[in-house]
Amino acid sequence: MLFFKKSKAAASNKQSSFAEVFPVAEVGADYFKRKDGRFCACMSVTPVNMALLEDEEADRVVQALREALNAAPERIQMLVSSERLNLDDYISYLQTFLDDAADAAQFERIQSMIDYIRGRSVQNEKVLKFYLVIQSQFEKEAPALAELADLCKQINDILKNESITTRRLTKQQLLALWYQKLNPNTSLVEPPKPNMELPDIYPALFDTKSSPRYYILDETYCKSFTIISYPTKQSRAGWLAPVSQLPIDVDISITLAATDKEKILQAFNKSIRTIRFAKSTNKRDALQQKKLERQEADAEYILELLTNENEALFQVTTVLTIRANSLEELQHAEKSLRTRISSKQMASRPLLRWAQQPLWYTLPLCYKGDLEKVIYYNLPAESLASMQPYNSSTLAANDGFVLGENSQSHDLVILGKGVREVYPHMIVLGVTGSGKSYFLFYKVLRHLDQNEHVIDMDVERERATIPGNHIYFGLNHKNTVNPFHIRSAVVDTDERTTVTPTTAGDYLRLKIGHLLTFFRWIHPEMNAIDEAALQKAMIQAYQQKGLTFDSTTIPDDPEAFPTMSDLVTYLRDMPQTDRLLLALDPYHGDGVYARMFDGPTNWSYTYQRTVTRGSQSVVQEVIYPYTRLDIRDLYDTDTPALRPLMHLLVHDMWEFMKRYPKVPKNMIIDEEHVLADPRNPQSLDFIYKMVKRGRKYGVYLTGATQNVGDFLRTSKDLPEPPGQAIITNSQVKLLLRMNKQEIEKIAEFETLSEREKKLLAGGKDPEATRGQGILIVGGQHAEIRTFMTPLELRQYDPERYHALYGIEQEA
Repeated sequence: MLFFKKSKAAASNKQSSFAEVFPVAEVGADYFKRKDGRFCACMSVTPVNMALLEDEEADRVVQALREALNAAPERIQMLVSSERLNLDDYISYLQTFLDDAADAAQFERIQSMIDYIRGRSVQNEKVLKFYLVIQSQFEKEAPALAELADLCKQINDILKNESITTRRLTKQQLLALWYQKLNPNTSLVEPPKPNMELPDIYPALFDTKSSPRYYILDETYCKSFTIISYPTKQSRAGWLAPVSQLPIDVDISITLAATDKEKILQAFNKSIRTIRFAKSTNKRDALQQKKLERQEADAEYILELLTNENEALFQVTTVLTIRANSLEELQHAEKSLRTRISSKQMASRPLLRWAQQPLWYTLPLCYKGDLEKVIYYNLPAESLASMQPYNSSTLAANDGFVLGENSQSHDLVILGKGVREVYPHMIVLGVTGSGKSYFLFYKVLRHLDQNEHVIDMDVERERATIPGNHIYFGLNHKNTVNPFHIRSAVVDTDERTTVTPTTAGDYLRLKIGHLLTFFRWIHPEMNAIDEAALQKAMIQAYQQKGLTFDSTTIPDDPEAFPTMSDLVTYLRDMPQTDRLLLALDPYHGDGVYARMFDGPTNWSYTYQRTVTRGSQSVVQEVIYPYTRLDIRDLYDTDTPALRPLMHLLVHDMWEFMKRYPKVPKNMIIDEEHVLADPRNPQSLDFIYKMVKRGRKYGVYLTGATQNVGDFLRTSKDLPEPPGQAIITNSQVKLLLRMNKQEIEKIAEFETLSEREKKLLAGGKDPEATRGQGILIVGGQHAEIRTFMTPLELRQYDPERYHALYGIEQEA
């Protein structure tokens, strides 16, 4: 038994004692070296959802995994790692926002979500994480690391064709993973720290001697099992999933070691001869004949696979480890596990008196020990691949935002903050009546409830009942957005983290270039002479206000910028501008749209607040929690001013957001198809660049459209539709009901199974599928159902709320 008291002296003893038995010698930048001198790399694996695949598609996944396994030269480990997501942890996370609630409505909405979660029948949800560990055949560092790099790339290239993606773990990610596995209880209250080293991950308690039937790791009871008999063939790919998805805490490690095929072929030939002899001598025993026939068919199937020169044969050692907080819970988990294994035509045995080895096999170490010398099963790559352990529909975390409910597992779909940092942007696609507006409404509320800012381009006035800073644009409204107003002078770059400092003059050049796209919406037939005249007039108009390419600062006063009328004044003095001036006529002076475009910008995303500090009063600029830009009056009539206004507002939102790169800000752009025009692709191209660069400015962009066909319009001059680039680069996708043509168009560049296509088509009763769809996060797919809590529904649809919950609930 390894037991360490928590004192300074014992801490040192802990490190030295555990270090003696832990199989890892050192950890490099993206690899580790075991004490037996072998180098390994560990990759996290994004699973596919096999339940959403037709049989033919599932078989393609199996064949891809088979090819990846055949690529391994010596040794490989597939690991399904179980993590318990206690919804009490997520409730505690939500409760941190109750004390900071700005008003009673926010408090009630958060409490409503907490009550909804508490009312669920399952308080613990299971999250599966997947890993693939490969070992180099070389013992010298340089060739070993080169081989690992090549193998990681080769395996990723094979698997990604079937939507299984891999990512090689770094040193800190490896150490954090081992720390959580070796400290299942401690890690809940003391999460992994940055810059850990190997001694930092060692547990305070590792007891393998108190009982031969279990071991104790960090005050958690553990018991390990192995599989001693496998089914040779299965009718459905991914047949291991019922075992891994049991509602217990279980890790499944499948360690594969390449073995000599010739010896095994000889053994199978001998086995077949023995079976046939037994059949000939037991003809009267019908039951025995049936059993022998199955054995003969299995042996012939394996023999046929092994005669393929490209088919690798592996010596397979499977270790399953269950964890529990009590012996009673451990016994219950054991019964559930062994019953499920038996139902899948397999046999299991507990691993008793093997000291630490079962744990080492269950960790992502690609461990090699004495256990596999006596406990193994020979299987070809195809039989192994048919297990398809990289299979899950679960998307959950203990922080972040609830997006909906998993229609298959009935777990909450929670987009964790860590995942959101990797995949910050989202696209929502669905026809009218699919539930898009419903989803966007509660998405805005849930961001606000967690004290995040939201700036919302609400094209159809669907979120007007959410309290906030509402800016209306239209012929009967007095809000103006000045095309020449500059809110910030931050120049966009493709650098992921660095915000590049620039001068006002540097940005002014870009501003003038961007404004040409705005004017192209007003005057689509604009030629090179028109562009030159506009550029010259804009430079002169800015100069009149004291802004030149040599300026170093941007004024804060909206009155300090030129207006449309100023621009027209300079254009009138230029030759060959009559057609351009005629096109601009409605947008300045007494023109019908002049109120929206001609004049200083007279609204803001911020307000001023006076704060007293001692004897001094300080005026602070504060961002409105929610700003909604309403252009419905123009959208309903498809006014010519709609597209130039929407384009201008998108740029204005972006300029403002870059002023506060460290403040999380959610940007909603609804009905993006309005800006889709092959003649003027720069507007959607600009949104695409926002998707690429938004994260470093603290921007989380959610785009949406109900018209996928228009959104994907293109021309022969474009390499791909600008809308396609936005969808592809938005790594979180919510696909709701669409028509068949739109589904096929999406499927040209986004992998969708036939089953997913049928689900998105809506079937015979489209209304019944409202709010149901496919959520894609990275490469992981899940079937999702959107939902509102009662208090969210009360704000969205008071009549429906009253019909569902009545006066008593409302009170």
